[in-house]
Amino acid sequence: TDKYNNRLLPSDMPGASTGGAVLMSVYLLPGGPASAKLIRDSRTGCQVVCEQKEEEPNAKKCNQLDSDCASLDLNLQRQPEGTFPFLRIDTAFETYRLAFNYTGLMTISKPFRIDNTAPKYPVMIDSPTGPQGADAPFTVQPRLTVRDTFGNSVVVDNIANRIVTVVLVPKGGRFAVAPPALPVLGQVPKSVCRADPEPFRGTFVIPVDLTTGEGTFTDLRVVQVMHDYKMRFSMTSSAGNLVTTSPVFHVTPGMTTNICNLSLPLGCSVYGPCMTEAEMVCADAYGNVQPSCETCFGSRCGFSPSNIPSTFLGIDCPGSICVRLNAVKSPRGAVLSSTD
Repeated sequence: TDKYNNRLLPSDMPGASTGGAVLMSVYLLPGGPASAKLIRDSRTGCQVVCEQKEEEPNAKKCNQLDSDCASLDLNLQRQPEGTFPFLRIDTAFETYRLAFNYTGLMTISKPFRIDNTAPKYPVMIDSPTGPQGADAPFTVQPRLTVRDTFGNSVVVDNIANRIVTVVLVPKGGRFAVAPPALPVLGQVPKSVCRADPEPFRGTFVIPVDLTTGEGTFTDLRVVQVMHDYKMRFSMTSSAGNLVTTSPVFHVTPGMTTNICNLSLPLGCSVYGPCMTEAEMVCADAYGNVQPSCETCFGSRCGFSPSNIPSTFLGIDCPGSICVRLNAVKSPRGAVLSSTD
């Protein structure tokens, strides 16, 4: 337009008299995500090539490989106005602006927002890996989201009150067992003296954050020693329940709080030693065997000097287990009446 906001005819536009092209360019103003690009839809002949991403097998990474994709100019040589057809931005963001340039003149669009498309696949953002202590929640709590075809976290969805649910999956489908049962898959022999009735603890159902589209757990923990645990997560969405699985991790024993018998003496007689020996071990609060007998005192352990039997206070047994067996005479030989 001229300074009075009158539209110019193509013949009046700068450059038209020379017979050259009268081009208006459009580009995306900085300030948004670094990955954001302004492209034309493939219906205009721009070839958008997508390839699978190894780390996210359900996602596709799209790159513009055709040179036509870089051309966003509009030729106004034969018309006083025009439309930029099929422009597209694939990266969701709250505030974008476009700039239009014509022979040194520029105008800027009103701000607009790009929302995510439909949910496509779940993604683990954070998850515990490696060793995790039985005495405390995970050092890295699980955090996950659902993404659309273009890799955007799904913040805008057609259903309200989305939630994430988690379940613990032991390696062979069975949790650890105590002697005399044989160890299950993923359980090291003599690593558990007592099976805890609640091996997985914390808040198992959480809401999806409305501003980030993420679900973040805060207090999950596993208290039973075992190898190759996984967690399975399910997030509700307009595309149904989308499921993903965490990497494997294992749990190590906590501090010693008591002693526990893996086996008791059997077949004892005055005529010879017991056929089966007693095997006593240090154990944490959840029945896991603590090989080093590492011990702490205080309320967090449930074991303090005040409840150590007075008969043991003078015994010098650092780094070992102090056991007192009281045997009474009976017709069938020695009987174990108490252990401390």
